[in-house]
Amino acid sequence: LETQGKWDGLSYLGAAGFTTHTISTVTRSFTDNVFAGRVVLGQQWRSFDVGAELDLRLRGYGGNGYPYTSLAGGADFVSDVMKAHANLGVQWASSSRGEDRFGLRAVGQVYFFIRPSFTIQAHGSTGLRPINLQQLLEANPYLSDTLVIDAPYDVADIGGVLLFHPLMRLSVSGGVRMRRSDRDAVWVPAADHTFEPAYLSTTRITVFGDVRWLASAQDAIVADLEFVSATVDGHSTQPYVAPVLASIGHDRQWTPSLRSVATLMYVGQRFADLRNAEILQSYVDIRLSGMYSFSQAFSVQAHVSNLLGSSFQLWSGYQERGIFIRGGIPWK
Repeated sequence: LETQGKWDGLSYLGAAGFTTHTISTVTRSFTDNVFAGRVVLGQQWRSFDVGAELDLRLRGYGGNGYPYTSLAGGADFVSDVMKAHANLGVQWASSSRGEDRFGLRAVGQVYFFIRPSFTIQAHGSTGLRPINLQQLLEANPYLSDTLVIDAPYDVADIGGVLLFHPLMRLSVSGGVRMRRSDRDAVWVPAADHTFEPAYLSTTRITVFGDVRWLASAQDAIVADLEFVSATVDGHSTQPYVAPVLASIGHDRQWTPSLRSVATLMYVGQRFADLRNAEILQSYVDIRLSGMYSFSQAFSVQAHVSNLLGSSFQLWSGYQERGIFIRGGIPWK
């Protein structure tokens, strides 16, 4: 449910919703229930757009609640040569064990438009980074039924991006990001060949680049390359974080209703434990997708992954499936 509007120069937005997410296996079943509410107020003051936001999330699974609340104020500024955003607020969260977590959320982001074809972007933030059971399930379906959900705390998350777009059809960007976190979720083995997050201090440095090229009115080529250094305090490399990720994809709009996407992905070798004794080998994954829209509300989709039928592991002890085909009929 959502409502928005304006009253005497004050813009407002109110939203509320409920979601539930369930995954079942032979031995266990998880259900994550979330009631979320959000109120946003905004008004123009001199050359700034100022506002406030209340974010409330009542979350729970298996009788364990882990709510999250934040209250923040922010401002935006836009000129011909720059765009800036700042946000400051307080946060409160509770782990599924009932431990209270408090944070001061501060965010800053700025864009400098050096030339029509050249942009510099920089950002920095600190504060709680709430996670939920659905995110953990989507990352790893082999969860322990004794896992604890907590709120990681980013001590500092800073970075910058250089964007070069010499042509309307071509853009090239590159950047670096550094994040220092307390209570970061690090995957470790649990009982019965399952996994759970251990909340440890981590440091992650990412260097990345990408290319976007509109080869024609129907064709788009996208390529991404990422190098990651992720370490855990008191140990070495963070488990299940690939040091190299690369992909190249072709998106083709055959007709106004028919679209296809082909993607080649490379994932580098990863460690599977905190001692860095077990290695999961690198792999290549080729994916194909096709979508046909009968209307704005109704379409059919088909997706094929691991087209080469490669043998690899995403999680220690679990061999991934070979060629996998799935489809769906979305209706809006």
